[in-house]
Amino acid sequence: MGTSTVRFLIIVALAASGVAVIANAFPGSGERPLADGGISTEEPKTPVETDTAPPKEADGTAAKPTKDLRFAVFNTTDVDLLAAATAEKIETEGYKLGQQPGDADNVDVTLVQYRSDEHKADAEYIAKKFFKDAKVEQIPADSNVKDRVDIVIYVGNDYASTLEQ
Repeated sequence: MGTSTVRFLIIVALAASGVAVIANAFPGSGERPLADGGISTEEPKTPVETDTAPPKEADGTAAKPTKDLRFAVFNTTDVDLLAAATAEKIETEGYKLGQQPGDADNVDVTLVQYRSDEHKADAEYIAKKFFKDAKVEQIPADSNVKDRVDIVIYVGNDYASTLEQ
C-alpha cells in the first residue's frame, strides 16, 4: 500500500471518528442529558421563572438586550470545548460572535466584561442569565480582545463545576 493511500485512510478514519464524537456529544431531538451521564426522552417540566430578567430602564420597565453587539468567550478551565459550547448558548439569545472562542488564563469566578457603558446592561443581563455568580466589569484598556467585541466572557471554574453536577 502506498504512502498516499495510508494517509488517505488515516484521514478518513479521523473524519469518521470526529463525526461520531460530534453526533454523540449533543442529544438528539426530544433527548436531554442527565446528571448521571444517561439520556432522558421525557418531556422537560415547565420552566420556573427565575430572576434572570433583562436589565431595567430608569422608569423600572424591562429593557430588551442589545442584540447587535458582538461577544467573545474564553475558557479558563480544564473542560474541553467549554468556550465553544458557551458561545452557542449565548448565540441562541441573538447575540453575535465577534471573535472565535479560545482559551485564557485560569479564573475561579466567571468574568463578564463590557467595552463601554452602553454595553454594561447587556453584560449584566448575560451574567445573570447564564452565570450565577459572575463578576461584571469594564474591559481593561490594555486588553488583547479585538476592538469589534463589545462583551468578553471568561468562563471560570465556578461555571464548569455547575456542569459536572
